[in-house]
Amino acid sequence: MSDRKWLSSAELPPVTHPKRLKSRWNDFVDELQENPGEWTFEVVKDGRTASVRAHELKHGTRGGSEAGQIEAFSRTVHGESRVYARWVGDS
Repeated sequence: MSDRKWLSSAELPPVTHPKRLKSRWNDFVDELQENPGEWTFEVVKDGRTASVRAHELKHGTRGGSEAGQIEAFSRTVHGESRVYARWVGDS
């Protein structure tokens, strides 16, 4: 048996960086919702970041959406790493 301590929600430490709770990706998702079905893209620093961000958007782990509400993929176009996405909602 381990000595792992289990915590209730009330016992969790407070957030020390509240600015990190909302990122530019929340704004990106808000814009996607305002234009459902239409594709757009965001330029990021490199291909790895683009791939990770697309995955996070698709699976609902970034931007405040839920899994399946966004279609997303990454591409490098003219030397720019891009995350392409569109809002599909609860389809």
